[in-house]
Amino acid sequence: MKKRSVGVIFLLFLFSVNIFFFIPKAYSDDTLHVKIVLTVDSDSMLVNGKEVKIDVPVEIKNGRTFVPLRAVVNAFPNTSVNYISDTKSVVVLFDGKCIGMQVDNVNVIINSSDILTIDAPPYIKNNRVMVPIRFVSEILGCNVTWVQETKQVIIDGELEWKEQNNN
Repeated sequence: MKKRSVGVIFLLFLFSVNIFFFIPKAYSDDTLHVKIVLTVDSDSMLVNGKEVKIDVPVEIKNGRTFVPLRAVVNAFPNTSVNYISDTKSVVVLFDGKCIGMQVDNVNVIINSSDILTIDAPPYIKNNRVMVPIRFVSEILGCNVTWVQETKQVIIDGELEWKEQNNN
């Protein structure tokens, strides 16, 4: 229990530090439509109609659809994910939002202050952090649809595209 508390405190500190380094200098705003289609047991996903390989297939565990976090996060513009091996934690930075998750922990930290509880914690499979995709996608502001017939998850959203100016 003490180890988990130290991990959460460490994540809070890390988020505070990471937010300051992630603040952009000069950007122009536009909107980008992102559509990601993930199929259970598949080693690829479609990102805006383009096939992208993933190294760990999408899977269902305890009634939740899990995906390798880095593969999905990399499909979003201006998004990064960092893995902290000491605490087995991941930090996702996106559009001014900071999401922190720890392997085998149901508590998720949003923007260094809000703590949410999820019913399906992240876990590691083949050296990849697997996360419940609906929760992560909705935090990023996307709509998520489950298609039972094809066992697909469709992530759909209008996202702000911030392109850095080199002036």
